[in-house]
Amino acid sequence: MIEAEIVITAEAMTQAECDRLSRLEALVEIGLDSLMRAGPALLAIRDSRLYRATHGTFADYLLDRWGIHRAHAARMIDAAQVADHLAKCLPRETPKPTNERQVRALTALPAKEQPEAWAAAVDRSGGKQPTGRVVEEVVREVRGIPAALTSSKSNEHYTPAPYVDAARDLMGWIDLDPASCEQANRTVRATKIHTAEDDGLAQPWAGRVWLNPPYGRGDGGESNQKRWTESVIGRYERDEIDQAVVLVGARTGEKWFQLLWYYPICFTDHRIAFESPGGAGDQPTQGSALVYLGHEIERFVKIFSQFGQCVIPADGYSEAG
Repeated sequence: MIEAEIVITAEAMTQAECDRLSRLEALVEIGLDSLMRAGPALLAIRDSRLYRATHGTFADYLLDRWGIHRAHAARMIDAAQVADHLAKCLPRETPKPTNERQVRALTALPAKEQPEAWAAAVDRSGGKQPTGRVVEEVVREVRGIPAALTSSKSNEHYTPAPYVDAARDLMGWIDLDPASCEQANRTVRATKIHTAEDDGLAQPWAGRVWLNPPYGRGDGGESNQKRWTESVIGRYERDEIDQAVVLVGARTGEKWFQLLWYYPICFTDHRIAFESPGGAGDQPTQGSALVYLGHEIERFVKIFSQFGQCVIPADGYSEAG
């Protein structure tokens, strides 16, 4: 999980710290795709705050110096730690991961289970380096998650921190999560939430909203994604809320999704590994869409492009309705 940063005024560093920063940045400069070099170097820069002479936060340093967002750096750091663990535990002849995508799914497993899962993925790939997708398949099996997982398992699916953190970065804070629970709000950290018992659709909304609608269908058999999408758009157009970031399945063939084309959308280039009430990750069979209802369009694109391709209306912004 990406923790919130405290903005600190730029501070002087010793010559030894400056020299160390130069050495670490040289490792990053070799290539941000170099998992075993860039990941540990970024970790050292972050933990020792070697960015502090020029930047108040690690996030500002990453974006200004390397053009990457903190969520991407966090994935690289986590992946590098997993790769280092694998290198220590596996036989020398076993192929080792070389990029973050190959080990992303392994971060969901306890450290003691990671080497066995990686070895199984290598075997499934004929003794060669497995792709990220093969590793994901193995991890799902280890965790007991069906390969063709759909919303039938649970309507509740909690969003991992990087996506919520991006929404908070965009909007400044989150006033309300109208489709939430106590467990989900440990990540969202909204000032106010509505739970299933509250029936968020029947409650007043205000301020800056994060919305990850439940899967499945409501009591009347209507799609929950449709019901919540129509509700958040209506409330925004009536000025009941100031801004919103909405996370839905990228179901572009559904009629309810057509309403979202009036707003900026980020289509993820990966399938989000959601969390469920029991803690197991729910990974849908398709990508997701993060939709922004608000007027900070350029900032939305700048922040959310880390997750995939951003698309905005042809005229930059168009009022729905």
